[in-house]
Amino acid sequence: MGSQKAQPVMATEHTGQVLESFDNIAGIFDEEFENEITRSLRQKLYSAIGSLVPPGSSILDINCGTGIDAIALSRKGYSVAGVDLSPRMIERAQRKSSEHGLPVRFMVSSFECLDKIAWEPFDLVLSNFGGLNCAGRLDKVAEQTAAVIKPGGFLIGVVMPPVCLWEILDGSRRFHFRTAFRRLRKNVLATGFRGKTFSVHYHSPGRFTKAFKRWFEVREIRGLNILSPPPHAAVLARRYPAISSILESIDERIAYLPACRSIGDHFMATLKRR
Repeated sequence: MGSQKAQPVMATEHTGQVLESFDNIAGIFDEEFENEITRSLRQKLYSAIGSLVPPGSSILDINCGTGIDAIALSRKGYSVAGVDLSPRMIERAQRKSSEHGLPVRFMVSSFECLDKIAWEPFDLVLSNFGGLNCAGRLDKVAEQTAAVIKPGGFLIGVVMPPVCLWEILDGSRRFHFRTAFRRLRKNVLATGFRGKTFSVHYHSPGRFTKAFKRWFEVREIRGLNILSPPPHAAVLARRYPAISSILESIDERIAYLPACRSIGDHFMATLKRR
C-alpha cells in the first residue's frame, strides 16, 4: 500500500482553524507532546485493539497526526491507513512511514468526509487523544465512520469529557477557578498550539454514545487518568513516581464505574457496528 496525497476537505465552520493550528505544531509534535504518560495510554489503546481484532485486520486512524499510532499498529501486523486535516502532519507521517519501510496509507482529509475516500471498509476505526473533540456534530461523524466500518467492526474513540476531576482539583488548589472548570464553558478555545486557537467541544460518554447509537452498540466505556496525572502533568508524575503509580493502580480499579469513567482526562469508548 502506498501513501496518498489529497487536498484537505473543508467540512465545518472551524475546520480551517483546526488545520492551521495543527499545521503550526507538526514539526515539533512528537518531540514536545509525547511523554511517558502518552506512551502508556497508547499501549492501553493497542491492548484494546488487540482484544477486538487480530493482526492482519484493517484499521483506519481518523485523526492520525504524525502517524504515531498508525505506524505502531502497522509494526504489529495490521493493515493501516490514516487521515488528518493537517497537510504538514500527514507529510511528517508519510516521511516516518517511508523511513521505517512500513506500508501505511495516509491522506489529507476530514473525518466528516470519509465517504469520499475510495478505500475498502475497515475492521476497526480509531480516534485517539481527543480528535473527536474537534467535532461539534457528532452525529455527522457517526454517520461517516459507520460508512467505512464493516458490519460487526469496531470504533474506538478516546474523547475528552466536560468534567475532568484532575483539572478541577489542580486548578482549585491554585485558585485558578477559570482553568479548573474551563471544560464546562460553551466556547472553549484550544491551547498549546503556539498562538493558534480553535473551538473544542467536550463530549460526555452519554452524549457520545447517543450520537452513535443509530449505527453502533456500546461495548465498553473506560475512564482514563481519573486520579493519576494526565499527559500535561508528566513533570509532576516524574517528580512523584510512587504516588503516581498508586493513583494509576486506583484508576485501573475504578475505570469502568459509571460515576468515574466520565470524570477522567479522557474516556475510551468502544463501539460495535450494527
